[in-house]
Amino acid sequence: MVTLTPSLKRKKKTKSKMTFAPQRIDAPDFTALTLEEAKAHLELDHTDHDDYVMALVAAATDHLDGPNGSLSMVLLGGSWRWDYEATGETCVKLPQTPVVELDGATIGGMAYGSATLETRLDGAYVVFSEPQHGRINFEYFAGYEDADAIPAALKHAIKLHVGSMFEHRETEVTGTIASKLPHYDILIGPYRRRRLG
Repeated sequence: MVTLTPSLKRKKKTKSKMTFAPQRIDAPDFTALTLEEAKAHLELDHTDHDDYVMALVAAATDHLDGPNGSLSMVLLGGSWRWDYEATGETCVKLPQTPVVELDGATIGGMAYGSATLETRLDGAYVVFSEPQHGRINFEYFAGYEDADAIPAALKHAIKLHVGSMFEHRETEVTGTIASKLPHYDILIGPYRRRRLG
């Protein structure tokens, strides 16, 4: 006697929401620290290492800044683009903070005029007057508008990181990463955001 095994039912595939990474449209036109600020922290009074010091400032800032930074926020302000696949939402949380201004929302290639930006304690939201479906392209200005607007605690954390990298630039030292610097985590902790997705 032959026994036939019933075919297994295929699980119905659920359509997963597409996620997209934010893209910076323009490069910031300022740095988190000026050369003078960085050299003052390093107690340098010559110009021999100026280019290297600014490279360290950029590296320490990149460690914190943008969608891949450890803060999951934007420090150096500029214009950003983010695509989102809507499934009936009337409110969409932008993936970055702080967001200063919503430049526009485009749906199906058409500008959506009545979208408004709301800043809440947990981030920035774009609110629509009706449920949205399909790809939405957001353009917005995120980050601090200039170096003076960056919180002093974050600027000091960058100084600590720059100082550590400068001090250990020619020797291999185990354990001198930013998270192990004295006071570093205390300084950046209040600004760290939970990653989306």
